[in-house]
Amino acid sequence: MGLFCLSAFFASGVASAEEAGASSESAVVVGDEAWAGPMRLGLEVDLGVSGRLEASDSGYRDDQRAGLTLEGGVFFSPTPLFDFGLSYQRTQLGTEVARPGEVLAANTLFRRLNTVWVNVRTYPWRAEKVALFVGLMAGPSWESSSGHITYPPAGVSGVMHSRSCSATGPAALALGVTAGADVDLGGGLAFLARLAGGSHHLSSDPLRDDGGYCGPGVGSATTLDARIGFAYRFDLGGGASSSSSSLAAAD
Repeated sequence: MGLFCLSAFFASGVASAEEAGASSESAVVVGDEAWAGPMRLGLEVDLGVSGRLEASDSGYRDDQRAGLTLEGGVFFSPTPLFDFGLSYQRTQLGTEVARPGEVLAANTLFRRLNTVWVNVRTYPWRAEKVALFVGLMAGPSWESSSGHITYPPAGVSGVMHSRSCSATGPAALALGVTAGADVDLGGGLAFLARLAGGSHHLSSDPLRDDGGYCGPGVGSATTLDARIGFAYRFDLGGGASSSSSSLAAAD
């Protein structure tokens, strides 16, 4: 009877050890599955609102500091843990109005911001359908603005005249950060929601077109965006499969 009890106790101990080993192995596999999966290429586009956080360095009065922003890009993901890509963003940076003076009776500038971003993103948390990401961005940024200028009369008997202008400023370095959520909709389609902030070190030197002076440059600008959009991704193959990860964990 005692031998039977000892045998039963030993058998239950072996079974418990095997279950513990299986559970620990499965935990390792879950960790490895974060790296598993095929390489992917994705096309992304999103739309939102953007605002300039500080007043312009131009000396003009800020009539409006917010506008729409649109971005599109291509992203490559070697593993589900991170991706990198190239994107182009166009932003309405607001409207500024000149204070009347001796040189200009009025000048209204409509600011536009253009940025080419090099993006790096990581996904610190991922569930079956939802993932959260954070990222860094850097690239060239430049202003392309249009205006409507009114000149005062040249003399007592003169008349006021006006003209429209459009000019582009020099490119400068921009740095940014982003954070958001990625929701898998199936069929390679995903819904994106994100916040992004950018620091654009632009010039306040005068903008000029073929007709002459168009207005002062916007100067340094800090922006905050809120955007939603979609991504379409397709597999390129070549990624580690979960079965190979399981074998590696077992070894």
